[in-house]
Amino acid sequence: MCVKKFLDIGQDGRNWYRDASLLLKSRFGQKSDYAADLLAATSIMTSIKSNETLFWKAWTILGNDLPIEGFLPAMRMQLEYIKSGKPINGRKIRNFADALKGNLDAVVVDRWMMRAFDRTTEKNQDRPSTKDYDFIEQEIVGLSKEVGETTSDIQAMIWVGIRKVENARMSQSRYGSILQYRLFD
Repeated sequence: MCVKKFLDIGQDGRNWYRDASLLLKSRFGQKSDYAADLLAATSIMTSIKSNETLFWKAWTILGNDLPIEGFLPAMRMQLEYIKSGKPINGRKIRNFADALKGNLDAVVVDRWMMRAFDRTTEKNQDRPSTKDYDFIEQEIVGLSKEVGETTSDIQAMIWVGIRKVENARMSQSRYGSILQYRLFD
């Protein structure tokens, strides 16, 4: 499988979710699950930097019971769920939040994972269908068993690896470092 090359390239993605979960718990304490939900909800169609900015905006708005404005419609819907005490929905967003909360079996499939697994077409524009998500999730679970890593580590290493290969902005930085030095300072 050619996706294995991303495991080596993305070694610095190992333990990302574990580290991110610990950082959230350290910074937000009993509100760490709430923070994970907000971080996941504000990750929709954004860069890492925008995710951070939108997270703090959502934190302030929801914390002060202000109207939820200035977000993409999909983000706003997720934030409305959070505000009303309902669970967030959508497989990618829910799995991202679960992984940030410490579920090392959660598999997050986004545009970068679609590219890594060569599932992108003009029609889907990097958005995983249920079939794509199922396929990628099964492949990650299989790789996890094969190489003896958690599914979250496999997913994170592939994510970092594909970003490095495609020379994406911030690809050389660990997202966990960004969380630690930007989001929490």
